[in-house]
Amino acid sequence: MSAGSQTENNSEGSPRGTLGALLYADKTREPISEKVWLDLVAAIADSDQTALHLLYDRTHCLVFTLVVRICKSREIAEELTVDVFHDVWRGASGYDPERASVVGWVMSLARARALARVAIENQRQPAESIGTRLRSGVNKLRKKFGETHP
Repeated sequence: MSAGSQTENNSEGSPRGTLGALLYADKTREPISEKVWLDLVAAIADSDQTALHLLYDRTHCLVFTLVVRICKSREIAEELTVDVFHDVWRGASGYDPERASVVGWVMSLARARALARVAIENQRQPAESIGTRLRSGVNKLRKKFGETHP
């Protein structure tokens, strides 16, 4: 990867590490049209569990990958991935195709869940005082540069 480049290309020349690269990584599957995605959401809104399973099957890896990158925890990502598809089940009737593609909508649900969890986890951690953080930083600098006086 070059110094100015943010993504690396795979052997086929497609960028690695992108949503599209993950979504279309399986070259044996044809890309899914937005109409098919919309039909799945409509069926889910009509309480079709098979449609939810199909949507899950086609998108859970994307959801999990996004959530694990945000939360930095596989365990939390597994839990939130299930929660996202519960949100899809409950919210399919309110999906608005004018606002986002189906995959975009699912990913925004995942992102919101992950960010909310990170905020909760950050609140649970004991807050350090500014003085404690400052002393820690000064000590690290002293250690790095060999200074031993207070």
